[in-house]
Amino acid sequence: MYKLIRKIKVMSLSFAVFVVVIGHGCSGSSPITDELQKVIQHYGSDKEKVAAVHYLAKSLSLHTMIVVDNEDQLHKGMHYVDSCYYALAKGRSLDELSSGDFKGRLNELRKSVDSALVGFKKLKPRVQIGPAEELITAAHIIEHVDHAFFIREQIKFVSDLSLEKFMQYFIPFENTVGYPIRKTNKYFSAFFSKYLPQVEKSNVPEVVKFYHTTVDNFRYLCGQYPFDQKLGFEELLFTDVAGWDCFDVSSFGAFSLNAFGVPTGVAYYCGFKSLNGIHSFNFIESQLGNYSAFSLEGGYYYPVKIDERYQPDDQNLNIYRILYEHAPNSPFNLSENPFDIPDNLRDPLISDITSQFYKTGKLHVKFAEEHDNEIIYLCNFSSRSDLVPVTWGKTNGRQGHFFAQVVPERLYFPCRYDEERGLSPIGNPFMVQMIDHTMSKREYVGSSNRLSVNLLRKYPVKKHTKERIAALVGTAVLASDRYDFGDGSVDTLYLLKHDLTPYRQDLYLNNNRPYQFYKILAPAERPNLHLAEVYFLSRARYGYENIAVAPKLPNFPGPPKKDDSVWVLDGPLAEMTAKAEYDGNVQTAPSAYPSVSLNLKEAQVIDRVRVCPLNEQNGIDVGDVYTLYTWTANIGWTPIETKKAAGNYLPFKDMYVNKLYWLKNDTKGKEEMLFTIDEKGNQQFIYNE
Repeated sequence: MYKLIRKIKVMSLSFAVFVVVIGHGCSGSSPITDELQKVIQHYGSDKEKVAAVHYLAKSLSLHTMIVVDNEDQLHKGMHYVDSCYYALAKGRSLDELSSGDFKGRLNELRKSVDSALVGFKKLKPRVQIGPAEELITAAHIIEHVDHAFFIREQIKFVSDLSLEKFMQYFIPFENTVGYPIRKTNKYFSAFFSKYLPQVEKSNVPEVVKFYHTTVDNFRYLCGQYPFDQKLGFEELLFTDVAGWDCFDVSSFGAFSLNAFGVPTGVAYYCGFKSLNGIHSFNFIESQLGNYSAFSLEGGYYYPVKIDERYQPDDQNLNIYRILYEHAPNSPFNLSENPFDIPDNLRDPLISDITSQFYKTGKLHVKFAEEHDNEIIYLCNFSSRSDLVPVTWGKTNGRQGHFFAQVVPERLYFPCRYDEERGLSPIGNPFMVQMIDHTMSKREYVGSSNRLSVNLLRKYPVKKHTKERIAALVGTAVLASDRYDFGDGSVDTLYLLKHDLTPYRQDLYLNNNRPYQFYKILAPAERPNLHLAEVYFLSRARYGYENIAVAPKLPNFPGPPKKDDSVWVLDGPLAEMTAKAEYDGNVQTAPSAYPSVSLNLKEAQVIDRVRVCPLNEQNGIDVGDVYTLYTWTANIGWTPIETKKAAGNYLPFKDMYVNKLYWLKNDTKGKEEMLFTIDEKGNQQFIYNE
């Protein structure tokens, strides 16, 4: 898991040491270090600030800190850039700061910044990253805590938070273990606040937009990151930072916004129902209102006020918040043995907050064999790693397992876990459904009905692919003897009136007249030609010299079709195949343009156009090797057969109706989805993408 693994790499500590330090199965408490004792003495009788210090102390041993020995030189360089940018940005509106004119001014300023930062970029910072309890100083803590309480005094909606919530957001000096931040919240506030509007409850999205724009402009100004390591501040303001990921984005985002007075947390999706990977994001404390989740880099870079508490969801699984302190209901703190926890959940700081964002339900499941105080994990399928635990339930006694936050319309695989065997399936996978606020499950057990089946895909056609295909309806094939296709000189040979399939197919033009110029043109209202392949074809019998072998149509079940087509060229073959529409790659297309033309030296007959819409190439590719697996209760995935595709389909015998299957491409690709076979022998993917 990103946090624990990252911590082990950074600190060169083993997990065993990590466990010894924090204790296990309890709230845990780090010893009061000499530096913390200085802070407690400094605050004396200020009970709330002393409570904040104890809050930090309690989980201090879980966290990391970063220090560098070039602090003055680093500060001097960034102070210069800050001064230059402030002179240019002071008093400007958000629209002005985002304008092309302002980017032009930044471009001019960049020349002098580049010159001034020559020495800065040659620095070789000596970086020390290690346990916070060894590296953090009393001065750092005091400055950080004082600024947090200053915010609480100045901003009413922060003072309205309970002390517990206030400390959760504003007291941590590190949001995500292994992503340490070198500067205090006071430093961040001093650096950025002059570029932001005064923080109020009503303008949170505007504050985030200003912050995002400021960081973007600094990156444009500073350019490529000059150092080999992250330093805990400077990397935020440069581009091309090695190892930069979504957790850097969310950690800096939360730290910065909290420093300004916007209570912001870090969370992550532990998985997606039909995609691989995890993704971290930020969220605003709900006492400020219902705001959408956001990531400061990407398409949803600021929070949006929403009317409903629950956010639209068609992909995500459970959401975990990353806390500074122990989360009492995490598997780490519920388990009797810290090693009997899956790697991705072996973290004492994660708290399941899915129900804050999406409609979830409570599910009670009785398994055939159960043990006292046993944790059972519900897992999601991942084509990269087979199964990924995403939520958990514990039993008291032997009355079944209770899962508190289950996302409906998701497929789950119940599993046990122990250090020696890893994940061990129990029972059958099931789809969870919510009907009238009641959760139920439908198991995949298979029937006795067996069929011979031709498999056509390893993953369904995606929603955005279907939308692009639908947008092609109205596409026309035009012909003319004039290069400009002038009025009165154009014949429409074909008008697309149906959705194409995500494979090569022919558009028959019913044409036997020679034209010099041809064009396939997207509809005027949707002028983006989402065709990955466009081949203008003629017949070999015409004897044209400017031809090449026509790319073959898919080889599907049934007798082969005779095809005497030839591909007509209007330029050298090497030049043509360098273009998106002729490169044979179904994942590239001339989508930025409305048309593809064939401009011949003399009139020739084109009687069909072979096309393929832009798609993800998740069908069956000739020559690739595939393995078909089926799920066996209490065992897991069992391979049935491995075969090399001779056509664009794979024939298999004795496939059971309603049994769960997985078709894995052993040659290439990552996207694979589980499916069943219906009574007619058709593939039915578990999610309708």
